[in-house]
Amino acid sequence: MAQYAVTGVRYQMEEGLTLEEKTRKAEEFIKKLKDGTPVILMAEPDNPKDSEAIAVYMDFTCRVGYIKHESCKEVKPLLNGDGQCDAVVCGNDGHVTFHIDIPDAPEANMTVRQTERVLPECPLPQGLNLAFTKEEQGLQVVAPRLMSVVVNADSAARVLDMAERYMPLSRLSLCYEDDHWRDHILKQFRKARRLKLPQEQKERFEQLYEELQDTMGDFHRVHEQWQLRVFEAQLEKAKVQAEEKDGLFERFEKYANQAEGGLSAAVSLLQAWFEAMPHVKLRNPKDHRQLAETLNYQRVSRQELYDVYAAVLLLEKYDGTEGNVAPMDTNTDKRKALEKKPAQLNYFAPIKHLQNLLKEPWFKEVRKKDEYDEQWTDAFVSALMESEWKDTIAKEWAVKGERKKITQIKGYIVGLLKDAGVLKGSYNSIAEKIGITEESRTFSKYMSDGKKQPYADWVKDYVSGKKNQ
Repeated sequence: MAQYAVTGVRYQMEEGLTLEEKTRKAEEFIKKLKDGTPVILMAEPDNPKDSEAIAVYMDFTCRVGYIKHESCKEVKPLLNGDGQCDAVVCGNDGHVTFHIDIPDAPEANMTVRQTERVLPECPLPQGLNLAFTKEEQGLQVVAPRLMSVVVNADSAARVLDMAERYMPLSRLSLCYEDDHWRDHILKQFRKARRLKLPQEQKERFEQLYEELQDTMGDFHRVHEQWQLRVFEAQLEKAKVQAEEKDGLFERFEKYANQAEGGLSAAVSLLQAWFEAMPHVKLRNPKDHRQLAETLNYQRVSRQELYDVYAAVLLLEKYDGTEGNVAPMDTNTDKRKALEKKPAQLNYFAPIKHLQNLLKEPWFKEVRKKDEYDEQWTDAFVSALMESEWKDTIAKEWAVKGERKKITQIKGYIVGLLKDAGVLKGSYNSIAEKIGITEESRTFSKYMSDGKKQPYADWVKDYVSGKKNQ
């Protein structure tokens, strides 16, 4: 067995820490690592910084580092058809690097069903792609293994361990791979239900089977717009990534400055790409609902889906721009002057997101009167975003790098509707029903803060009928 170094451990520590804090956390993590601890290697060909990158995972979905760059070409032939292989920890350097051994032969029967590209080739050059989220990277590790493991009494505990890690990731995207995995993993759960197992294991497999069935059903119930909700959630994450330093937007501007025809030509290529789509409902990048429904139906790959996200974000940001982008200037004064240019406010995004939020099942459960139906909520949100407070909300919604602002505004609106008598229950009980964040108490606090917002009286007057409806 050959030994390889695993680096980048400190950068996998929780977000929001300083480099010094991440270093300390990484040292503590590596100090506790025991020789023989199993890990999984996973290729990341979509990695925008290094297409040869190979990530290292523990517990199936927890990325803990990367194979040292110089070793990736040597390790790559040892990976199986899914771009994976098993390894074990075999030591560390006493600081922030540990080492792994790779067995002579990777685990067998791990192939993933491949499909030909459904959409035309994206015109964006290599290097102008979006990286898959950490959750989706983890999903690509655990799902193929769960799909292909032999299910029997001896493997039941291992299958359950993988299943518990897979289920929170089972409805992340609309791509073909995820749909394919859900279908086959459901069959695995069905097999497990028929085994003679301890009662606790048997009951858990029953629950998992029903939960995954519900998830698969959601993706086919068009009226509930689950596909759109998944599409929008991924697009929001992609936008955060695109806005980062050296992210998609910055790289696109550099590319456009050097390309013949400048930004307008680069944007035209993206527009032409949508016009060449094989399905008419894919040709309008502004209609997210149709995009979501049709992409799911067309069974596109994860990479194709991310190509669409990148193109949609770029068109939303640059469509209508004429001429070249101003060159990236390192002069601080000039850069600050550029940043002070007023941005056009987007009212459509808050309208769409708030209307979708108030159409979810929780709203019917906690509304006080049946008259507060979808038609009422649509009218309420539209009136709010046409009121004197529309700019206040739109500006907060669009705060760059502060995506939590969107969750806060949603909380403010829900809290104000509760305060105005539209919803029944406590802030905590309503927040738990919504399940919009991992910490319902945090969302409950946002609801309580709603009464401090400048548009609080407007909402109260609207509900009471003092405002024209």
